[in-house]
Amino acid sequence: MHGRMSGDQDAGCHCYILGTLVSKSGITEAQTELKKKVLHTFWEEVLRFPLMEEEMPEGTLTLTLRNCDKFSRHSIVGELKLSLANMEGSFGMAQWERLKTPEKVWAHSVLVVQKL
Repeated sequence: MHGRMSGDQDAGCHCYILGTLVSKSGITEAQTELKKKVLHTFWEEVLRFPLMEEEMPEGTLTLTLRNCDKFSRHSIVGELKLSLANMEGSFGMAQWERLKTPEKVWAHSVLVVQKL
């Protein structure tokens, strides 16, 4: 997973990705390690979620890029929601997706690799 930020964030920041899976079984979260002051942040990590195959059509995976600030709450830099119903044919393939950003305007992109 690759998160890239531009603008004021180019000096590097403390950030991580939080994954949230919502399915019939409930809500499960996993997160990457915290990357500190890295100019071009790159994660080579796997986020694992328990999911039965029959739950995939209703499942939603949300990946949230978060910035850590020791003086305030972890702010959301960008977010990507993926419906797992549309993913069955693309497992194992990499694809670029645009992050939806909160009120502030920055350019963000994430490379998502799905594996079954």
